[in-house]
Formats: sequence, structure tokens, C-alpha cells
Amino acid sequence: MQKIYQGIILKSVPYKESDAIITLLTKEEGLISFKARGIHKINSKNASLVQLYTIGEYKLDEKTDYSNKTLISGSSLYFPLVIYEDILVKQLLILKMNIVKHMKL
Repeated sequence: MQKIYQGIILKSVPYKESDAIITLLTKEEGLISFKARGIHKINSKNASLVQLYTIGEYKLDEKTDYSNKTLISGSSLYFPLVIYEDILVKQLLILKMNIVKHMKL
């Protein structure tokens, strides 16, 4: 059975050679995990869909036990690059502060 979910990507964990386990936050279902096959390959169509903090619609194939979901296709509705860049800047500032702190000791 195929179902379409709309939500935001919160987590991506590498799985096997070119796959990933993705965690999606949705209004209706809460947290959903699914397998995205081949997203670490150079010619992957779905690689941009599963970037962190991307809001999109994701068409998933659900097996009969509802615990094994696989990404079929999707579309990005919004990619908050500003949020992603802010998080990176904050992490770099924290790292820099820690380095300076240890240098003064």
C-alpha cells in the first residue's frame, strides 16, 4: 500500500552502502521512519528530498506490518536554508569558544 505523508526531515542515518534511514515529523502521524534507497549515489533522484529540515511530500510504500516503509518519490515544498546555515554558524561559534577557553587554561 502506498501513502503520501507531508512533513519535515529531522534525522538521516546512513544504512548499508548507499541507503539511509530517515526520520520524518508529520502532523497526522507524528514521527515516522522510512528507508531511502540509493540516496548516497551520485545520480540519485531522491537525495535532495531527504536533506535535513526539508519540508515536503513523501510517497512511501508500506508493507503489511506498517513498520517497514520505503521512499518511492516525493517533492520538496520548502528547504529552509537560512535555518540550516544558522545552526552551522552557531555550532562553529561554540567550537571556537571551546578552543579559546582551552587555550587560556
